[in-house]
Amino acid sequence: MRKRNSIRFMMLMTIFGAFSGRLYSTGDSLQYLLPHDTLFLDISMGEMIATHTVARGQTLFSLAQFYGLKVPEIKFYNPGMGNQIKPDQLIRLPVPTKSIIRIQPDTFHRWAFSPLFYRIKSGDTLYGLSKRFFKLPVDTIINRIESFTGTLRPGQLFFVGWISTKGVPRSLRESLVHPLFRQNYALEKHIRSYVAQGKKKRQVSGAALWEEGKDDRHFYALHNEAPLDSYVRIYNPMKKRYIFAKVIGRLPRSTPPNVQIYLTSKCAKLLGARDPQFFVEIDYYQK
Repeated sequence: MRKRNSIRFMMLMTIFGAFSGRLYSTGDSLQYLLPHDTLFLDISMGEMIATHTVARGQTLFSLAQFYGLKVPEIKFYNPGMGNQIKPDQLIRLPVPTKSIIRIQPDTFHRWAFSPLFYRIKSGDTLYGLSKRFFKLPVDTIINRIESFTGTLRPGQLFFVGWISTKGVPRSLRESLVHPLFRQNYALEKHIRSYVAQGKKKRQVSGAALWEEGKDDRHFYALHNEAPLDSYVRIYNPMKKRYIFAKVIGRLPRSTPPNVQIYLTSKCAKLLGARDPQFFVEIDYYQK
């Protein structure tokens, strides 16, 4: 009963803070997360992402250390970020599953942890929250959802668990590479096979074109020179990122002359693109 009351109290305080406009998860210049802070989680591309609100005196380097990351990794989750951060700036950070305490143990010291919440979205289901994302029994989830009356409503708060105020050790991270990058890098095997077959590498550079939401399920590209159904390597020198994509067709005749390749939005986002056109370098292979 004490644990349930404690959870309800935290939810009430969190709701009050949300309506009063208070920013959470700020910590201070000495500690990045305090027991009374709250982290809100989101699910993005298979990962749990927390939003940290910067406090005065915090630095990007120290923030990376606290969450067990490197500065370039933080920049990946926050496209366009510079080397300086400012108070009240919102920064997205991946939270490894192993760093979350979902069930309160008997030897639990509340002052050593901060609560984690998830805000219900349209399309969420109890089964999805239980099995796909948070690995908690459905009954436990129901007890942790704000004012649950049998139906999930967008905006409801779901108490997920706790995270240590000492930070996230880098050793807890199952992988230091984003899951979509791991999926994409598996395509490199095709490039290795081209090299083994003695195919000649060709290189071109120019603009890549993409549209938001256009086939965000596949790593596909349109290119006029690479063989159809072959794979190309695309490098964005501004972001220092590269990916692989399958060429499934040719560029339309109406394509601007400076455009060398058309990418699905999934490819463009992995490359860190923000504008409809951005500069890339392309490697492809021919006999």
